[in-house]
Amino acid sequence: MDALGDKGLLALIAECSGSLGSEALKRLITGRLDLEGLLHRGEYIDGLEDLLYAKTALRRYTLVLVSALPDYYVEMKLGFHPCRKTGDALSYILNSLGSRTKVHLVPHGSATLLTKGEA
Repeated sequence: MDALGDKGLLALIAECSGSLGSEALKRLITGRLDLEGLLHRGEYIDGLEDLLYAKTALRRYTLVLVSALPDYYVEMKLGFHPCRKTGDALSYILNSLGSRTKVHLVPHGSATLLTKGEA
């Protein structure tokens, strides 16, 4: 995440055709996830590492989610900024950071490791 720099924005594009995906996300959305309890007991459920990674990123960055999920779940339960289309996400990023900001598109982001190198 250091590749984003300070106060960066990260847009995620979600294909939610088959549901929310992991058990951790399902429990979070429905209010049945006791994150602290799971960590304290050393228990694991599917998707927990992704959820922890997102929670860590939210402390430092703004996360934008392009999804058909209702805004209530995206904003209130996940803590992301909701967008319906990728164009909306791009507009939000450019309006937030300025029209001269650099935007990078990373296909297959879940299988990509970004690092901050020297230019």
